[in-house]
Parts: sequence; C-alpha cells; structure tokens
Amino acid sequence: MNKLENEISDCLTNSVSELNPSFELKENTFSKIRDCKKSNHKLSFIENHKYFNKSLLINITEFAVFILILIAIPLYLIFNKSAQYQPDNGKGSTPTITQTPDNTNDNKANNTQKNSAPKNTQGTIYVTKIEGRREEFLGRLDSIQNELDVLPEKKASEGGTTAAMKIYYGECYNMYDSALNEIYSLLEEQLSKDTMNNLQTEEDKWIKQKQDTANNQASQYEGGTFESVAYSESLYESTKKRCYELVNNYMTDSKIKINVSKQDYINKLYTIENELTSSQEYINAQSCDTNDMYIYNNKQYNKWDATLNEIYSLLKQQLPADEIKKLNIEESQWVTQKENKAKKLEGNQNSGNQSGNISPMASLANTTQSRCYELIYRYMKLLD
Repeated sequence: MNKLENEISDCLTNSVSELNPSFELKENTFSKIRDCKKSNHKLSFIENHKYFNKSLLINITEFAVFILILIAIPLYLIFNKSAQYQPDNGKGSTPTITQTPDNTNDNKANNTQKNSAPKNTQGTIYVTKIEGRREEFLGRLDSIQNELDVLPEKKASEGGTTAAMKIYYGECYNMYDSALNEIYSLLEEQLSKDTMNNLQTEEDKWIKQKQDTANNQASQYEGGTFESVAYSESLYESTKKRCYELVNNYMTDSKIKINVSKQDYINKLYTIENELTSSQEYINAQSCDTNDMYIYNNKQYNKWDATLNEIYSLLKQQLPADEIKKLNIEESQWVTQKENKAKKLEGNQNSGNQSGNISPMASLANTTQSRCYELIYRYMKLLD
C-alpha cells in the first residue's frame, strides 16, 4: 500500500510541476490524501459488513417465520376443532356445540336450570311430573277419608271419649301414612334423579317439621290424657296434607280421554269389590286356613285381571295410535314390576308349601286392582 501511495504522490507531483513549475506540493497535502484513502477504505469495509449482517438477519427472520407458520397451522386446526366440540367425558356420544359470545348470559341461565332441561347428556328425558295420575290419586285420597268417616271410632270420638279419639286418629294417621308411602314410592320409580334428589331434601325437612309440630301440639296437654290424642291428630293432619301436596305438585291429569263414563266404571269396580268380600271364599279365608286364603286370593286376582283386560281392550279401541304405543310400553313395564314384586314376596316366604304362595298371590291381586283404578281415572271422562 505504501508503494502505491508513493507512486501516486510522485505522479501528482510531476503532473503539477509540469503544469505549474512554481507550484510546490506540501508534505501535508500528501498526508491528507493518504488519510482520505484510508477513510474511504474503512467506510467501504464497514458498509460491506453492515450489508452482510443485514442480509443474514433478514434470512434468519424469514426462516423463523417459516418455522412458526409450520407449527401454528396444526395447532390452529387442533384448537379450532376443540372449540367446536367439547369432549363427552364418558357421558355419552353426543357432542356439545359451543355457543357464540352473544349468548353467554343465556348459557349461564341454562346451566343453572338443569331440572327444566328436557334431556340430559345421555338423552334421557327429565321427568319432573308423572303424567295422568293426579286425578286418580286425588280420588283415592278422598276415598280414604270417606272410609274413615264411617268408622265406629269416628262417631265415638265425636262424643269426646279420649280412648276412642286416640284410636280413631291413630287409624287416620296409619291410612294416610300408607298412602304417602305409596305415592312416594311411585315418585321414586318414575321421576328423574335430579328431581328426586330435590324431593328427598324437601321430604327430610317435612318429616322434621311434622314431628316438631306434633310435639308442640302434645306439649300443650303435657301430663294430661289428651296429650297422646293431640300428638296423633297432628300426625294425621300433617300426613294427609302432605299426600295432597305431592299429588298436586308431582302429578298431572291425562290430556287424552275416551268417551266412556268414568263414574260408571268406578261403580263397576266397587261392585266387584263387594262381590269378592261377600263371597264364600272370602268368608272361608277369615278362618286363616292357608288353603282357603290362597283360594280367595287366587279368585280375586283372576277377577281383577279379567277386569283389567276388559279396560285395556276398551282403551285400545278408542285411544290414538301413538297413545296406544305408549300405553303398550308402559303396560309391559308394569307387568314386569308386578311380577318382580310378587317374586320378592315369594322369596321371603316358605315356598315349599301353600302358605308361601299366599302373599305373592295377594300382591298380584292388589297390584292389578290398583292398575284398574289407575287406567279408569286417567283415560275415562267424568260424564253427566
């Protein structure tokens, strides 16, 4: 480099001298020229270095963006699919479609009202009320009071006899308590789990309230002969009221009726009851002879079963096709429940002799009789 600078300096000196012999080139002039050349060389190197670094940075950035795109596309597809369908968590195969943000408040309201939803994740219908049984059970509850009103103890209790009143109210409580257990068992069988859980909580509170009320009523006559009467009367009134509450709150009337007089058929069932209780077989069964008891229970079962078939045939003639289909399914389930109940009683008895068949046969008869009343109240009209 020094050699080249010297040659350039000599060349410039000679050229200047030739043009102007009087002109003298100073030594510092050559120093400035050399410094300028060095600066230009350095600037050129720096510019080239910056350009290289800039190109390298651009290439690295482009490569990183490319890699991010490759990663982002699969992740987008996965999360987009998850956003559209939620997993079933083992509770059914039907996916749940997510809602748009505009419906957020509606979704929260729906989640807090599970019992009002028609179906759960398994597609099972939420049963909050039993269809078509309200009128039947109201009639049966009224009949219980009618039976109680004609008891001899009723007339004696009205005379103010404490012992008669205690017996009467005790019987009243027992009959309505039995009806309450029947109603509750029916609700337990047919209502959805969520509805039944709520009812169980409600029932526990009611039982405590019933007991507290009875104790408070009895405490007003503490130490007196009327204490037990007040206690039994309170239990009776609370239980009777609860029966009507459950029927009205958890049962509905049937919307479909056939053009047959309900009262005529109810009277027919009453006639059958009177015939059975006045028959010789019934009289013989009062001796508690196992053979006579079995004969009577077998007779009443056959009678009620024939009556049920008659009612069922009448319904099939007049009900709409979709209602008949529904009734057929229900009837099949009812038959299974009836037979299972009888078999359970048979298992608790000594099935090696005739006495082991008495309770199962009585169960078949009573269950079939109740089914007759149920269908009449549900599907027949109260005609004038």
